[in-house]
Amino acid sequence: MGLLDKTNNTESTTKAAKPVAKAKPVAKAKPVAKAKPVVKAAKPVKAAKVAKQPKAKKQKTPRGLPEEFQLATIMNKQIAGWTNFVINFTLIFIGVFLALSDTGVITTLLFMAGIFVYFTNNVILPLWVKRNVGQFVARTKYVNSKGQLSNVFHSLLTNTLGIFFMVGAFFFFDNLSDFRDSKDALIMFIISFVLMAIPITNIFIKRSTEMNQGIYDLMFGSYYVKHVPTKDEQSGSGWMAKFESMGDYGEKFQANREKKAAQKAEAAAKKAEDAEKKAEDESSSTEEKEETQLDEEADNSDD
Repeated sequence: MGLLDKTNNTESTTKAAKPVAKAKPVAKAKPVAKAKPVVKAAKPVKAAKVAKQPKAKKQKTPRGLPEEFQLATIMNKQIAGWTNFVINFTLIFIGVFLALSDTGVITTLLFMAGIFVYFTNNVILPLWVKRNVGQFVARTKYVNSKGQLSNVFHSLLTNTLGIFFMVGAFFFFDNLSDFRDSKDALIMFIISFVLMAIPITNIFIKRSTEMNQGIYDLMFGSYYVKHVPTKDEQSGSGWMAKFESMGDYGEKFQANREKKAAQKAEAAAKKAEDAEKKAEDESSSTEEKEETQLDEEADNSDD
């Protein structure tokens, strides 16, 4: 028993004598150096560009036309055209009407008077005072690239376009039914077609050119411009002053037309505004009706 106790004691002491392995100290983490924030140099702010103001467009003068002249407007052309038409062809139309109606009235004098008036307005006046009656009323004239008044033959040919069309139309309908059976009627039919084609072609050429020049304008190098009367022309006491005073009627007529056009534009704008207001009122009333219907349906569903 004593031996066993000794052996047990020695085993316990040997077991107790074994050193226990100590845990290795954990290596402390080295503090990581914080990244220094890179400060970028601020870029200089560019100065805001000043908006360039659009340059005022200069009104270009058409090529070939001197700078001191201004092209005539559509209103000027209409006033001059209708005035010349009435003066040139009124007596001739009356003579044709009387000749066709067989009234027994002698029409030869009317035709002669009509031809004399036409010749005076388109030949004598342009040779004498450099313009015809229609141009005085509209205060317009024809000039060339040098600023000089156009040739008198140009004025004569320009005013024959209306005669060409009327004569051509008369011969066209007069020979329309007989041109297949008669050579003479066929020739007159072709001539009438050519006479009507000249003024029609002149219209298309005017629309295609920059300065609204017709056939004869291009032939003579002429431009239809406004005429600004001088003090001597307005305050004189001769024929020239009387002719220049006709321009007052043209200016009054033009002012009345512009006034009526402005009134029409104003009335149209007011009408559009009233229609828009009416549409807004109708839309608001429909919205109110829909809201009341929804409220009524909600009340009915609650009940």
